[in-house]
Amino acid sequence: MIISDANRMSRLDCEELIAATHCSMPDAIGIHGHCYVLSDGIHTCSDACGGAGRVDVHATIHTSTSSSVVWCLERLMGLENSHDIFDQIDTPCQGTHLLIEGLERWHCYPQFTPFNFPPGFRAPC
Repeated sequence: MIISDANRMSRLDCEELIAATHCSMPDAIGIHGHCYVLSDGIHTCSDACGGAGRVDVHATIHTSTSSSVVWCLERLMGLENSHDIFDQIDTPCQGTHLLIEGLERWHCYPQFTPFNFPPGFRAPC
């Protein structure tokens, strides 16, 4: 699915969502009661969150396909307007929803977990 800018959340919309959830982890953004960071394309969620015990596995698997999570991560982490193909947005993912670096695309991968996905992918942890 290709998403037009008119359908994306604005930076102000994202800031309002984030203000409603306090996150103690540096660089994390809060959306709908969960805190997220975007892994760096080399490391898994364990590294991105500072240890496996700090990863909210349920949120990573069950709510990271939310359009508000995806669009706010992109907007507030400087990725806005760079990724415009989104597979399975607002649809449950039975694996891990990942951003494919270089292909400008988000996709659900049932074979991966927040702790096991290859380099070149970024996860909303």
